[in-house]
Amino acid sequence: MKKLLYILFATALLTVVGCQKDDIDRSVGSEYLEDLYYNDSIFTPNQSVESSIPEFEVTYGVAFNFGGLFVNGEEVEDQEENISVDKNTGAISVKSTALFDKNEDYKVSVIAYTVSGVTPHPDAWAFRITDLLYYSEAQPEVGPFLNATIFNLDGNSSNTEISFDEFKIVSDNDTILNAITVDAETGNIQKVNFLDAGEYTFDVEGISGEDIYMANIKLTVGEPNIVYQPNTFTIEAVQDLSVTPITLQNLEGCTFTLEGIEGLNGITIDENGQIEVPVNHNSDKDSYNVTVIATDGENIIEFENALTINVVESIDPSIVYQFSKVTLSPWSAYNLIPTEFTLPYLATVRLNTALPTGMSFDASNGSIAVEGDLNLENGNYPVDLTVITSDGAEIDLGTLSTIVIERREKEVIFTDDMSTDLIGDVYTIFQAQRNETTGGVENDRASAGFLLNDGYRNQMQRWNKDYWRVAYLGLSIDASEIINAEIEFFTYLNNEQQEYRDDQNNLIYREDFFLFGYLSNYTQNIVPDIGGRDNDQGLNDATLSRENSAIIARDKQVWTKSNADGNAIQIPNERLNDNNQHLTMVWKAEKDYDEIHASGIDPNGPKAHNFHVKNITIKANTKFVEEVE
Repeated sequence: MKKLLYILFATALLTVVGCQKDDIDRSVGSEYLEDLYYNDSIFTPNQSVESSIPEFEVTYGVAFNFGGLFVNGEEVEDQEENISVDKNTGAISVKSTALFDKNEDYKVSVIAYTVSGVTPHPDAWAFRITDLLYYSEAQPEVGPFLNATIFNLDGNSSNTEISFDEFKIVSDNDTILNAITVDAETGNIQKVNFLDAGEYTFDVEGISGEDIYMANIKLTVGEPNIVYQPNTFTIEAVQDLSVTPITLQNLEGCTFTLEGIEGLNGITIDENGQIEVPVNHNSDKDSYNVTVIATDGENIIEFENALTINVVESIDPSIVYQFSKVTLSPWSAYNLIPTEFTLPYLATVRLNTALPTGMSFDASNGSIAVEGDLNLENGNYPVDLTVITSDGAEIDLGTLSTIVIERREKEVIFTDDMSTDLIGDVYTIFQAQRNETTGGVENDRASAGFLLNDGYRNQMQRWNKDYWRVAYLGLSIDASEIINAEIEFFTYLNNEQQEYRDDQNNLIYREDFFLFGYLSNYTQNIVPDIGGRDNDQGLNDATLSRENSAIIARDKQVWTKSNADGNAIQIPNERLNDNNQHLTMVWKAEKDYDEIHASGIDPNGPKAHNFHVKNITIKANTKFVEEVE
């Protein structure tokens, strides 16, 4: 998705409303289209106005048609030629928005035709035409020297109804006005001159006749950097050298030169920052502190003493690591890189320690790489090196560092006895219901669960009637540095209601269950709706299913541990990689009662269950790195 940069709206986002039809013909071969969902949209005046393809489920086929355009509850007339609905997909297209008011919420109604008849879906799709200009980033990073298009005006060629007479940058900062321009034809924002690293804010105006369209732009010019590691080298006058930077950041658009190199013959630097000294350079025996200069011809940025090159008569091998010991978990990724790597001409180096699969030694620079998530066994791996000279002589350097793999006990990474209300800060809550009415209008959302003095309650209380209700508590935590997680918690049933019978002692159908599971879709700490009636949409690999609802304590008011065998629930490791490396969990309670209209039932009862949860504890192995100098 494009990253849009614009002035935030003070008004709330539009809400999609789908039509629910309760009198469905449930016989074989019949169906209505009950639900039709579109993504709401905001458009700039120069964009083509088209909806997403809606979500719906049908078995026997459906056709769509336009049902009207409305704004502020009033129908906009004569739109049949202007707005069309694809009869097969339901996608909506608007030919012209020239007469539409900006910043108004327009809603399109759609009619669905199925084998059972016609179902209207009022206000199925909502859209808005804004007077803001939307820009998206054209460059992943912008450095001081880069001159290029840095922001693209979204939709600048998709709608010919509007044309801009002029674009201009609005700022009282002369530095910005000198470095930033707007393309007169496309409206794209361009950087045309050097800018120091930092944050810059300015406005863009697009003028079309008497209308002015605005955008507020925030530009970050990144800090340039070039780093060599190792950054100290010792060579002989016959020996060549090639050094590649490990970091080259925000330096696009510049060229490099070197200072501090007088007497160091033949040294060069290319456009990628790679420094070369040729073989047989015969440089003066000396120590050279090399400064790298980045320039565009007028502006310069210096990286003083970026590299030290010592030219000597003969070399004693020297390899130095910053850390004498590095301790890793069996799942940690790591690179051990020497701070100094000096070998005689044509000499090579050998590691005398056997490494397990997933760990490797690079003899060209003395580094050791450890891959992540290897699940290695405990072990010590000394960095014991031997240098082999050009005449075959071996020079033992001994153990210069040690990599230790250490498996430790699991740590508590999250715990909550629920004595403090963290709903909204840590937890997400949700309830939905069907067949409950207020003033003749069905309630789609029940009052949310809440925190008691002793645990969190998913309120499922309900009186005698056909109904369905779902409630959940959601929790999402950062899982980027953990593995092998497990969870324990306690659950509780408030009302003991084993069964319902009518006055003839006939058992009335009942279904209730309590699931613990994981979600793959995640946004910050918001757990999305996990599905409606008879649907566990999004609830993946549930630890407990409807058929196995032993997690519910059937004894009234008795707290019961999550696993009857006393062991913690093991969380699949693949769930730790979902949701941008977040672990998202849901405690879901659902009740579904059909045909509870039998005679002899107290109209004020029976009450259904309230499900509780508390004392959540999550343990895991952590991916740690400990370095000792």
